[in-house]
Amino acid sequence: LREGVTELAWAPDGSRLLVATAGPWLVLGRDGLVLSRRSLPAGFVADDFAWSPRGGRVAITRRNGQRSDVVLAGPRGGSRLLFSGSGRFGRMAFSPDGRRLLVPWPDADQWLFLSPAREVRIAAVANIGRQFAGGPRRRAFPDAVEWCCP
Repeated sequence: LREGVTELAWAPDGSRLLVATAGPWLVLGRDGLVLSRRSLPAGFVADDFAWSPRGGRVAITRRNGQRSDVVLAGPRGGSRLLFSGSGRFGRMAFSPDGRRLLVPWPDADQWLFLSPAREVRIAAVANIGRQFAGGPRRRAFPDAVEWCCP
């Protein structure tokens, strides 16, 4: 496909493939043709991508040396910042209805629930490591998440 591919993510309906590289990220059609190409700001690398359940939007975590951002990219090429914080974020997951985006934030020991509507709402759940530790020994932060049921 290409050199430097860091992640592949199929749209929920299988009609498009997101290809993350060390430079731009691409959206390919089923036939392999490039449907869109998007660049990251200078100094940023992409860490994770999550398609919304209907496949109309893509959430991206990007980071530079100091911070990470969660950005929502729309179908027409626009994007907007949903959240920015220090450190790295874990692997994100949209809720089955697409109304919430769960973003693990190991450095803050939190899970962020972002509502990507026009006015972004943020709810945070703290002490995730301790809540999932299950005993006297502290286990690793559960930074990969999935929603259970529609």
